[in-house]
Amino acid sequence: MRVGGSRSGPRAGIETAWERLVAPAATVTGVGDRLRARFLAGLLLVVVVLGLSSGIVQLAVVPGFESTFRIMCVALTVLAGAYGLSRTRHFRVAGAFASLAPLVACAAVAIATPEDRAWWAFASLSVLFSSVFLPFGATVLVALAGLGAICALAALVPVLREPGHLMPALAFHGIFSPLMLLAAKHRDRLEAARAQARDTDQ
Repeated sequence: MRVGGSRSGPRAGIETAWERLVAPAATVTGVGDRLRARFLAGLLLVVVVLGLSSGIVQLAVVPGFESTFRIMCVALTVLAGAYGLSRTRHFRVAGAFASLAPLVACAAVAIATPEDRAWWAFASLSVLFSSVFLPFGATVLVALAGLGAICALAALVPVLREPGHLMPALAFHGIFSPLMLLAAKHRDRLEAARAQARDTDQ
C-alpha cells in the first residue's frame, strides 16, 4: 500500500531493515562505488548467515563434520569481518578478503577431510567474488590460483589425485572460471561504455 508515495506495512519494514544492513558508508560518494559496496555487503551478509546455518545443520546430522565446521567458522569469521569493512570506505579491501577466504578455507577442508566432494565447488566463490568486486587482472589471478590449488592438493593428498576426485574438480573449475572471467570482462566494457557516454553528454 502506498500513501503519498511512501510504503507501509511489513514489506517496507523489511526493506528498511535490509537497507540499514547493507548501506555503504557516507564517505563512499561515487554512484558506481556505492552500488558495488552495497552489493558486496548484501552478498557477504547472505553468505555468512546461510553458511553458518548450513554448517550448524550439517554438524547436527553429518557424522565427523566437526573439523570441517571449525574451518567453516574461521572462514565465516573472515567473511563477517569483510562484511564489516564493506560498510566503510575500505570496501575494496573487503572485496579482496571475500575473494581469497573461500579458496583458502576450502583448501584447508580438502586437506583435513579429503573425502569431502564439495570443497572445490565452494572454492569457486572466490572467482565469483573477484569477478564482481576486483579488477579483471585480479580475477584472472584468482582463477589461476584456484586451478593451482586443485593441482597442488592433488599432488599433496593421494586421495585427491584419484580420477573420481580430481576430474570433477578440474571440470567444474574449467567451466565456471572462464564464465566468470567473461562476466568480469563484460562488466568492465559496460563501465567503460557508461563513462564514455557521460563524457559525450558533457
